[in-house]
Amino acid sequence: MRAAVRWILASMLIGLMACVGAKGDTGDPGPTGPQGPAGSVGAQGPAGPPGPGITFPVMPELLSGITPHGCGGLSWTGAGGTFQGYGGTAIFPSRFRTGNPVVVATLDADTGGANSIRLLRPSSNRVTFRCNNTADTVHWLAMQPGVYTVGGHRIEAGVVPNTGTGTSGTISFTPPGFSTAPIVLLAIDETAAAGTLTTRVTGSPSTTQFTYSLNAATNGLALHWIAMEPGTYVHDRYRWTAGVLPVNTPTSCTSCTLPRPSGLATDPGVFLTINDTNATGGDRIWITGQTPAGITFQLNAATENVFYAVMEDLPSP
Repeated sequence: MRAAVRWILASMLIGLMACVGAKGDTGDPGPTGPQGPAGSVGAQGPAGPPGPGITFPVMPELLSGITPHGCGGLSWTGAGGTFQGYGGTAIFPSRFRTGNPVVVATLDADTGGANSIRLLRPSSNRVTFRCNNTADTVHWLAMQPGVYTVGGHRIEAGVVPNTGTGTSGTISFTPPGFSTAPIVLLAIDETAAAGTLTTRVTGSPSTTQFTYSLNAATNGLALHWIAMEPGTYVHDRYRWTAGVLPVNTPTSCTSCTLPRPSGLATDPGVFLTINDTNATGGDRIWITGQTPAGITFQLNAATENVFYAVMEDLPSP
């Protein structure tokens, strides 16, 4: 009986072994499981120092012109109102975007009797002139207030809003000042107070300041000034030369000549201010004509120096 059982079990084992086939090929890998959570970000390090900034030079708004019949008429109406006297108005070719400019002006009175000029109500698009007599022409220069560098030369322009009750004063330039002593052009603005007729630079300007003198004290009077280093400038549509002309006249100069700068293609605008180093000389200066050799002018008394800027409006190419 036991032998029969062993035979049956052996037969079943042989049958099962026959059913097992050969090992099949490995199946394709299953899809990748989802990514685990990201680790935490480390702390950010301190910011480095800022890099060098990029700056661009700021150029001034600047306009210049020559106004025929700049001071004429006895009963005259202009930007400053109606008054008895001699006057006129210069309309700027374009409006100053930054507000009212600094203005200086010089008379060209070769056939008139004027020898002093003042400003009245300068605005962003015009300036009015008042003179002590008729004048053929007024040369004017208008410039945005501030400090600028043009062609390597420093320029500074400003306004003293009230010269007070004195007849002189000192104006300091914006630090650090000029690298060399500048020439200074002046003009009286009688918008708020009339009375003073003339002004001049006294002493010798330094790199940090200059002094001025008035022929009379008028509280409320304003003074426009432009200081620039001697040299030649080119800016926008203009080219000009600034410098000092030693005059050293023992008496009034009835026919002085400023040599004409080289390279001028047209008759330039000319701006003159007396530099009376000992404060005992002339305070009135005016142009009397232009020749191929130079610009002629007159002074009303002995004077040491004349500050000048001769400016040409460059022809269009």
